[in-house]
Amino acid sequence: MPRLTRRRAFTLIELMVVIGIVGVLISIILPTLSGARVAASRVQAMSNARSSGQTLESYANQFGTYPVLKPGEAGPGVDNPPPGDTVAVRWWPEGVVVAVGPHWLLSGLWPALVAPIAPWPEHFATWLSPGRDAELPVAPFESDDSVDPLQLISYRYSNSFLAKPSLWREGAQPGAHHFGGIRTSDVAFPSNKAILWDAEIAYLRKAPPVVGGHFAERTAVLFCDGHTDMLDPTAATPAAPNPMKSPDMRMTLHDTPEGALGRDF
Repeated sequence: MPRLTRRRAFTLIELMVVIGIVGVLISIILPTLSGARVAASRVQAMSNARSSGQTLESYANQFGTYPVLKPGEAGPGVDNPPPGDTVAVRWWPEGVVVAVGPHWLLSGLWPALVAPIAPWPEHFATWLSPGRDAELPVAPFESDDSVDPLQLISYRYSNSFLAKPSLWREGAQPGAHHFGGIRTSDVAFPSNKAILWDAEIAYLRKAPPVVGGHFAERTAVLFCDGHTDMLDPTAATPAAPNPMKSPDMRMTLHDTPEGALGRDF
């Protein structure tokens, strides 16, 4: 007769040891995978910034200055000037929504100014922080008037390009004479002056603390010479007062001392 063999099963202790080892391996691997995901997102964020920088450079070459509207001006495709000191831009969906607001809101509404050379459907994804849904909304603001148009775009455009450098000089007084476009040749330190950055950092699982209006975390920053870097906005040159904003809400990268003539890093 053939011999019967008895197979030995795992004991409870052995099973618990195996589960423990698997748990340790998972705890080691997950942070690595998460770090790789964040690293890849940072590379994509800088790529998006460079793409937008090429658009801004093309705009400046074509129109003479970086994108800007003076208070009381209408943007491309808007027929009538807005009331008071506001600006009006055609938003998305194209031809449907016109956003009207203070001059400084152009820091988030800048895509409306470059849309004639960078149409929304082709460029929308590059205006978003990695981690955002890159599908162009059908009607993001018609159905909910409480939604802020600034939430649609992740990258912020520096206020330093929405007014002349004189606005951020010591002792500057409010006045319309400060408003005007900035030419590429007006930027004194192109490799040190930030023009655009990812203000959302959507790929992080947990939102970093906010310091002075910025996330205290490295983010993709585009400089006027076209290079990008991962830098913490809260570590930039301390902001200068902007007499055209009340109350005095200073923000680095936006309120650079000497404006486009200054250095952020």
